[in-house]
Amino acid sequence: MKRLLANLRRNFQYALVGLAMVGNGATLFVDRNYFFWPPQYSDLMNDQRIDMLMCFTGIALMLLAMRDFLKLKHSEMLTGLLLGLSAFLVMSMIIVEITHTVGAGEFRMSKTAVDDIILLMGIIYVRRTGRR
Repeated sequence: MKRLLANLRRNFQYALVGLAMVGNGATLFVDRNYFFWPPQYSDLMNDQRIDMLMCFTGIALMLLAMRDFLKLKHSEMLTGLLLGLSAFLVMSMIIVEITHTVGAGEFRMSKTAVDDIILLMGIIYVRRTGRR
């Protein structure tokens, strides 16, 4: 337990990004009609598989933060893959939210777009300076 907390303290940024990913994925998983514009793509944008992928990516990042990175065989590749997938998913959400703000006039989504931009900057920061 002591080692787990020490690893979590040392890799706190990874756990924080993972927690944010799980939060975003769970929120979108619950709200089945969050994205609605353009209407022909609403089923694709509200797909539960994407939301679950977001949650699983966040859980994997949190689990990686609790483990000792140096003992994992391909830790550099695994962290890069998880952070790259996280950045891709968050960037996709940013694009969809901005199109809702501009195209559909839903200005409530501009706040979530800004929040996701901050999360994306956090992912980039973790990748560049993370302790691993």
